[in-house]
Amino acid sequence: MTALSSSPLPFAPVFPARHTFPNSHRPVCPLCAARRKDKMDASEIASRMCVKDHTSLGRVAVAARDFAAGELILEERPLLTWKSEPVDDLLRRYSKLTLADRRCVTELFRPDADEPDFVAWGGLARVEAMFTATKRLHAPLPPEMLEICAIAIFNGHVYSGVPSEIGVVRTGGRTADGAHKETSDKRVAALFAALSRVEHSCSPNTVYSSRHAEANGAGRLVAVQPVSAGERLSISYIDSAFSLPTATRQSRLRHRYAFSCACTRCVSPDPMRAVVCPGNSCDGVATPTDGTATVWRCASCKRLVTAAAVEAIEAAAEATLDEHRELSAVLLGPPAAARRVVATILRSLAPTHWLSIGAWRHVEMVAASHVHLRRDTPAALANHLWRVGGGIGNAPAVATLLADAADAAARSIKAVECAAVACTRGQACRAPHPPASGVNEWAFLLGEDLAKLAPAHPRPAAALYVKYIPMMAASYGAADKDVAAATAAISGQSGAPRQCGSRKCGKGVGKGDAPPPVCLDCGAVEYCSTRCLRQDQASHRRWCLR
Repeated sequence: MTALSSSPLPFAPVFPARHTFPNSHRPVCPLCAARRKDKMDASEIASRMCVKDHTSLGRVAVAARDFAAGELILEERPLLTWKSEPVDDLLRRYSKLTLADRRCVTELFRPDADEPDFVAWGGLARVEAMFTATKRLHAPLPPEMLEICAIAIFNGHVYSGVPSEIGVVRTGGRTADGAHKETSDKRVAALFAALSRVEHSCSPNTVYSSRHAEANGAGRLVAVQPVSAGERLSISYIDSAFSLPTATRQSRLRHRYAFSCACTRCVSPDPMRAVVCPGNSCDGVATPTDGTATVWRCASCKRLVTAAAVEAIEAAAEATLDEHRELSAVLLGPPAAARRVVATILRSLAPTHWLSIGAWRHVEMVAASHVHLRRDTPAALANHLWRVGGGIGNAPAVATLLADAADAAARSIKAVECAAVACTRGQACRAPHPPASGVNEWAFLLGEDLAKLAPAHPRPAAALYVKYIPMMAASYGAADKDVAAATAAISGQSGAPRQCGSRKCGKGVGKGDAPPPVCLDCGAVEYCSTRCLRQDQASHRRWCLR
């Protein structure tokens, strides 16, 4: 998502706004659902979600009953959809709404013009600048139109929808950052009567999506963890919030939505800034003592570390990672070189630090790039580029590169899971942590790699992927073909025979009554014999999830 100050297109992608300011406008009708032909009627929506006043947050959406993880909370068609370019499409489509639908739109949250946070953000002058900065709008907007624009900025959802509703042709695929999303040649946003009232949290209990084919243009809100009756419903407004430190998340929220988050994760010590204790005789981990991140304390020796010392450690680690990223953009080195960068970073930063997680994502990117290089270029050229980048000998097999990518993805996901529950052990942690919200895109990429490795895929990584299937179903739809195909291949339901984990052996395993030999460290790979297990030990050790 581009910064609001640098783009005249504030609606792509846009998420519904948190009610962080007390609202002074008129009370809200019962979600105005009775006026629309939504997937759920007014009584059903009222039995699932209601809007209540909060002392500091204004009007918030709360669950009307208990919901289990993966259960559908709301399914609703949008009040208004518009193309982000040109931006005057918003005002044109709003003018065509019925009076009832216009009333629903104007009853959505908008900050008071004299609110300090909104004034510091830029106020209505910034809202007007976003719209009049285009070639289609030069004249000043009247106050009532500025209100509609502000409502759209602070309450809009990114919307996939259906071609008949948004008037564009959609293409299914993955975006440049690897996210499995619906894309379109014109970016689209939407306002909802009920869904646009869901607040923000950096640890959300629900996920919004309009990508589901079975929803037929409706927006869906699905629980990603158990939700109790009376609990406030929340989603994340910013991309990759699960892998960002508190300071970065707060900065983005203030810049884009003019508020500071006060969720439990933001007011608690941030494990994504944990560092290895700088004491000479201590190998413990130092974490911030509170949410302000001014002092770090080692859990082992109780040593106090100043913020300046931590910032110096982080700056050195970030410089190391950035240097290798820039080098990889010119000469794509082997994944082993990227792993050495990870090892260097882990000497000073905890596995759950956001830079450590970013380093593992970099390893995955390097390995995945080599996979495409091996498949799309002649072998001689691929081998030459491998050696130019610093590799020894010829480029490895595609299966080896896929294993490297899957291993890096699994390690980064595991680190995020630990950080979500304030654990700093990362890949060394064996505690059964629950799935982390927002990691389903990474899990999807992991599933693609594991499906290509099946049936000789690592079992811990496969178990990690299976844990995220309900969350991927909530985001992409239960009928998503890519998720279903990867799940079938990983779970062994694709009909493919199980083969020996050694790359030099093509024999089948698991045909007799006795269980086949497996790696004793990870239990992930099966072999046809102990001889193959010993021969494959050296190559397997590089990506073994011990």
